[in-house]
Amino acid sequence: MYTLQQGILNEEDIAFTERVHDKSGLGRYATYLPRAIHPVLAEGKPRTDLDAAMVECQTVMCGALDGLLKKTGTYMVCWT
Repeated sequence: MYTLQQGILNEEDIAFTERVHDKSGLGRYATYLPRAIHPVLAEGKPRTDLDAAMVECQTVMCGALDGLLKKTGTYMVCWT
């Protein structure tokens, strides 16, 4: 596990995180997590840089705005 290998978390911290995750209802494939930190999509190497944060921000903001504007009958082209 990446966090254990890098010394970011110890085994007790990882066990706690796994318990919280298991009880949260999050699934490996069914729940949205940003691509940069998703355990499958990030391939065990989470990205926490500014570029990854910008992609996540664009994804969330565009999705929220698209939904809102569709409800009001307004059209918008979002950047990708």
